[in-house]
Amino acid sequence: METTKLQFIPFHSLQDKGWSEAWRLYVESFPQNERWKEARYADAMANDPLFTADGIWLGEELVGLVFHWDIGRFLYIEHLAIKPECRNQKLGSRVVEAMIERSGGHLLLEIEMPEDELTIRRQHFYMRKGLKPNPDYEYIHPSYSEPFEHYPLMLMSYPDPLTPEEAALMADFTREHVLKLYSDHENPALPLIRIG
Repeated sequence: METTKLQFIPFHSLQDKGWSEAWRLYVESFPQNERWKEARYADAMANDPLFTADGIWLGEELVGLVFHWDIGRFLYIEHLAIKPECRNQKLGSRVVEAMIERSGGHLLLEIEMPEDELTIRRQHFYMRKGLKPNPDYEYIHPSYSEPFEHYPLMLMSYPDPLTPEEAALMADFTREHVLKLYSDHENPALPLIRIG
């Protein structure tokens, strides 16, 4: 399987080939507080030049998804998931490597705080790919829809740890663009960056 080339094919509408399968994977892979509503994806795919919702294909099979933003210097991965039956085949590694290359070498993403075996393994996976944790920044993210709750995440970046200005840019973009346009928040106050 390693020799088969992964293809990243953007979805442009909810009717595109593979979207229904990608949506099921998204719902199964992310908790409610981390998910957008499907109609908001339709809007972003059709109208937001900064946003891309890629289906990850191996031949004719959809094997995953990666939803990401172009925020200037960085490519920000908001959601990345591989189908359960396709895991443990190094597809996640290949996706991250491809996204680093696609980003021009500047990648950002958020992970759950590394507090248990699963979240620690996830952090180590990204670190093996060269991403740096940014534990000095307290990054509190709100849920996208009601009930509104907030939860801590850790920013990871490639190739270097973030400067305070870069961390603030990430928080500002997420608050002022992503949450303001694609969540149920009327006037989002989070995320904010605090240096810990």
